[in-house]
Amino acid sequence: MRLNQNLVNLLKDLEGRVDEADKKIINEALQDVEDDLVSLGSVQSVRTLGKRPREQSSAGKEPENADHGEAFVTASVGSNEDLDFLDEDLMRNREARETGYIGQNSEVQWLRSVQRQAERGNTDPHGQRYGPPGASLGAINERSEALHERRQNSMPGSMHHVTDATFYLDSDDIEIDIAVDPYEMPNSDIAEKLFNCYIDTVHGTFPLMPANFEDQFSRYIQSIRNQHPYHVPPKWRATMNLLFAIGAKYSHLTGAEWRGDERDHLIYMTRAVQLLGLKDTMAFIAALSLDRVQATGALAFYFLVIGHVSRAWIMIGLSIRLALALGLHLRNEDPSLDDAKREPLVRAWWCLHSIECLVSSITGRPPVIANEDCTVSHPQTMSRSPDQDSSASRQTSRIRTSYSPPQTNASSSTSESGRQGTGESHYFVAYIDLTLISQKVLLNLYSPRTAIQSWEHVQTKITQLLNELEEWSKSVLPPENLRTSTWSHRPDVNRERFLLKMYYWSTMILITRPCLCRIERRIASESGRSVNFNAKTAETCVYAAQQMVRLLPDQPDTGFIYSQGPWWDVVHNIMQTMAVLLLEMAYEGKHLAEEKPDIITCIKKMIRWLRAMQVNDPVAARAYDVVYKILNTCAPALREQVKELVADDQDQVPPPPPPHSAHRQNSTQRPQPDLWNASDDTELPQEASQSLAPPFQQQFADPLYPYHLPEHQSTSFAFGNPFVTRFDQGMPLVDIQNLWWQSAAPVNLGLDPSELILSQQQQMQQQMQQRMQQQMQQTEFAEQLEGNRDMN
Repeated sequence: MRLNQNLVNLLKDLEGRVDEADKKIINEALQDVEDDLVSLGSVQSVRTLGKRPREQSSAGKEPENADHGEAFVTASVGSNEDLDFLDEDLMRNREARETGYIGQNSEVQWLRSVQRQAERGNTDPHGQRYGPPGASLGAINERSEALHERRQNSMPGSMHHVTDATFYLDSDDIEIDIAVDPYEMPNSDIAEKLFNCYIDTVHGTFPLMPANFEDQFSRYIQSIRNQHPYHVPPKWRATMNLLFAIGAKYSHLTGAEWRGDERDHLIYMTRAVQLLGLKDTMAFIAALSLDRVQATGALAFYFLVIGHVSRAWIMIGLSIRLALALGLHLRNEDPSLDDAKREPLVRAWWCLHSIECLVSSITGRPPVIANEDCTVSHPQTMSRSPDQDSSASRQTSRIRTSYSPPQTNASSSTSESGRQGTGESHYFVAYIDLTLISQKVLLNLYSPRTAIQSWEHVQTKITQLLNELEEWSKSVLPPENLRTSTWSHRPDVNRERFLLKMYYWSTMILITRPCLCRIERRIASESGRSVNFNAKTAETCVYAAQQMVRLLPDQPDTGFIYSQGPWWDVVHNIMQTMAVLLLEMAYEGKHLAEEKPDIITCIKKMIRWLRAMQVNDPVAARAYDVVYKILNTCAPALREQVKELVADDQDQVPPPPPPHSAHRQNSTQRPQPDLWNASDDTELPQEASQSLAPPFQQQFADPLYPYHLPEHQSTSFAFGNPFVTRFDQGMPLVDIQNLWWQSAAPVNLGLDPSELILSQQQQMQQQMQQRMQQQMQQTEFAEQLEGNRDMN
């Protein structure tokens, strides 16, 4: 093998010294043997926990006079090609505008590459120009001319636009066709289940709420059950509704028996938008506060979980700009701030940063601010403050550490018995460190600035990033935990480690993906060391994808992935892996020829997972369709492999249903809630509907928040609710109950009027006493929230 490589290097060296005729002969000979030579040179597979192979010491050294073509070609010569150019008109129609720009690190762009490669087969032309590195106008123009030249010489794929390959739902309408009352509340039991869905599965990774919000929520729900609901400010209520929206989406993914109508998460989101005043832009941007920053961050995360990634990127950008306006990105050394007040600011910033890194890796769009411009410290490893001791049993940890098969009632996944101490804050810090590496990957390998560098520079960056990722894994994931094993030997799963392993392999795929292409056909006079590096890095990329596949059970279990995995972006992880494996299949196992059967097995496994998830997830359903579209357009040379991939689906599964159809079928089979009896337990918007006279309302103003809340009154219909829905929204028009006759309370006609007046006075006295008792109970709650009010 070394002799063959040395002969190639010698021919490359001679190529620059001979006449044109001999140079052509040498070039044709090199093109004929180079592909096979690269494949043979990469037989040493990566089997040491995903580490990139060490470069050969003596054998990899080149003669001093050898050409190094990798130093004279743009860094976008790899699979991250055309980083500084846009290849379509995004203003051509509504769908293109709503989908927006998708960068080269997105799996959507990777799927376009898969489709082009699958249609062409092994027919990529050799020696196409890519232009030089450099930021001068001349270098930019040369790269532009090379782009147009390649387009003329290449066969275009059938996926001409990003909208042909995307499986996200940005072009879908999320407007609701009814008026929403922002002060409506679901049943208190449902409210707790929705909130726990967020707490148990999301909060440990993305703390979208203050540390004491959970305790406040528990007290608020209890006050509702006592029929004396606390008055809470609109922004607090907005955050609560956004957490409800996230929990509602989770309940639909898991098929929980208690889930509401398929649109309920849109109802909660719309309530939050109204409470935040987002439709009044001038008023919204003028009133900066921490809770507004966190609420917009929660809204961005909600857009992510429903598959509207473009909206998520825009909203998280707004949230981060609000945070920048408050200086959250800087280390706060104000002596008047103790750790109890400083820590919520720190955690809020890093939560926004983590969401932005995730959304940027999905969309391929740049971050608002680079980490080099942020000096804020990491969160403390012990995030609980002394005032939370009363709820310590609930807040020690919110990440489940063991997995059990899904129960008949999906609410069992949120039971207290499943919550064990796992060091949540240590996990959060570890995840933050990984997102910092991810941001470096996006900026150094996939941003437009990368195009002005050389491919040799990118190789250096890849090496540095892989080493940094390896150092992170050594401190967080011991080797015995990083290597995947068979599911028969792993009945229990630690959720923290599982999440970190998924993101570890995903980050490794991002780092090594630029080398997974026919790069040996693109760089003229490339050094042997560069050729070897490209092959080994591409091999590492495929190996990382295989390891990602092995993290999931062989038989799809949606209960597992939604309770233990990153349910908010699991389709992103699956399609990222799928794109890499499909590319390797299209290359006919060029990088891992001996692993070809296993690659086919891994692809089949991912297709089975998408097939299982599509029932309740419209994003998975679209991803499933995109994969089938690609497989159906493969070149004849890949037909046999495609037949093997789709054999299971053709034998076992009917055509996939249209999005949301499964929701409609399930919802029609669930018992209809009793909406004809409007009770305080089913609809609870009545904070402002206490039956005290106005003087008493003024005398006993709410002690929690000194400012006035909008008046909201709710009364029962005499004939029930004429607009029946399956979610907790009471009526399609606000105050529509005023259009209906109200039945008078039954009165004893034989009662003396003086006795009636006396009875009313006694009733008012009793209500006043109850209100005074309630005020005493709220005192502790108000003191706890005092710090929040000062901060905001």
